[in-house]
Amino acid sequence: MSIFITNNIEQECENLISMYTDIGYVKKRILQNYPNLSSAKQLSVAKKIKSHIDQANSFFEGTDDNVLTAPLTLFYAIQNYAKAIYLVNYPNLSLAGSHGIDFDNTVSQNANEIGNITCKVTKNGTFRNLIAVTGDDLCAGDLFVIKDIFSLIPELRETYFLRYFEEPNVFLLRKKKHCTSEYEMILQEENVGKIASRDFSLLENNSFHLVLGDKAGYIWIDANYSDEKGKRVLYNDIYGNTYCTNAISINGRVVKMSKIVSLYLCYYTFSMLVRYHPEKWKAFCESSDIAIIRKLLINCRREMLVEVIQLLSGKEYSFTTVMEEIDAELDASEVYKLVKEEAWREYKRTGRNTIIF
Repeated sequence: MSIFITNNIEQECENLISMYTDIGYVKKRILQNYPNLSSAKQLSVAKKIKSHIDQANSFFEGTDDNVLTAPLTLFYAIQNYAKAIYLVNYPNLSLAGSHGIDFDNTVSQNANEIGNITCKVTKNGTFRNLIAVTGDDLCAGDLFVIKDIFSLIPELRETYFLRYFEEPNVFLLRKKKHCTSEYEMILQEENVGKIASRDFSLLENNSFHLVLGDKAGYIWIDANYSDEKGKRVLYNDIYGNTYCTNAISINGRVVKMSKIVSLYLCYYTFSMLVRYHPEKWKAFCESSDIAIIRKLLINCRREMLVEVIQLLSGKEYSFTTVMEEIDAELDASEVYKLVKEEAWREYKRTGRNTIIF
């Protein structure tokens, strides 16, 4: 994970994303994913990517803090970013023309709160292009409730609990000092029994083992853990904090959604309400739903940009204003041990003994 030292994360991401308006730079980037692309195709795809980035940046910059209208421009921004992301990763393929999601107007008209709104994945569209890159386990016909999507977004953890009086499906973890395999699960609900009945099979199936006490939860990771298993269970926020999830159930499957997919679904839903049900949207904005709405539309914009640049670049980023100090200096024996371990790893990789003891 790359670390950026900055006091303005949003501006930092905008700067990085803007590199994808340079045709030459984009051509080099798409060749990393598809080195045999013809020169003509490189140029045509690079121009399309630049166009989508330009449009996305324009929509993003045009998004203000007025929650009654912000969803429209913010969705157009994430939609165009998604198109650019797909073309960077699959420059040999074409974009689909539709949204890739269906909005249930009947449910929306009758909903008493925004969390009751439902959406369904369709066969083709920009949303399907996006999940082709993220790898989310979603299929045509999958139906989900927006409240469930809220419950998976780490940045909504506290707001979700205060709004719905229940733990979301994402949990902040505190690592045990000097230990990489034990965590405390930070719970907001004092009655741990309220979450004990949830399905935590996703954790167990990926080497994470949960023990619930009277007032807290604890997780330990077994020896079969791998980074791939971690991706199925963990989230990180822009500050490097770690969260785990028990995911949600969709059509009988336990599904963890990537953060950008969750944000895409939220912004799509909000934009559809603004466009086709403005009176309903205004009512939601004047209810207790406003805390979640504002958090997503204002605070989570920078999280969206972080997700975008990570998918464009193929790298993970963490942001901070200052580097943390190490806990203690390593003694000579510890240094010797680390050097031996690195030498052994090098020997296994290359067959050469590069360090003599």
